Amino acid sequence: MEPSPSPPPPVQTTAPRPGPPETAEARLTEFKRMLEENCERMSQEEAHLEDLLNRSRTIERDVSVFNSSEKTHLHTL
Repeated sequence: MEPSPSPPPPVQTTAPRPGPPETAEARLTEFKRMLEENCERMSQEEAHLEDLLNRSRTIERDVSVFNSSEKTHLHTL
């Protein structure tokens, strides 16, 4: 009887980091750092979107004022 083949090694999705294996504390520290970076990036995105929203509101207001003045102008002709 043939020996059963050993299961294939698990597929590694990222290259191993050089040096000793990470400790749970090191992984937690790295995770916290990544969270802080993501929070900072999200904060910047939020500020950018808020700026775009304000610009859009300004444009809408300007268009509304322009349309109102055009209607008034047309009625006076």
